[in-house]
Amino acid sequence: MIRRLAATALLTLTMTLGLTVASGVTSPASALSSCTLAQWQKFAQVKCTSGTGQVRAAIGCTKWWSGTYVWTRYGPWVGRNSTSQAKCGATETPRVTNGRVWHWYERR
Repeated sequence: MIRRLAATALLTLTMTLGLTVASGVTSPASALSSCTLAQWQKFAQVKCTSGTGQVRAAIGCTKWWSGTYVWTRYGPWVGRNSTSQAKCGATETPRVTNGRVWHWYERR
């Protein structure tokens, strides 16, 4: 049983590494860095000042009648030294959990 689990784990690791290399995933060293994320009222924004690639801001928004359902609003993909801004819609408010607004950024 232990040999079977070990063989399965090794096969999974090998396939994962093979797919990562084959897909041409860029190294984290070349990704955008020195990013500043800010949030106020219905907005979230991000700006990165070094590295290569693109980044976009995101914010979780909800409507008073929707209960806990969250819509994710994204800003545009931008490069280094540009600002991406995401905004909740006119009838939405930012989603808050434990006093913190749901906002983040994504890189590619």
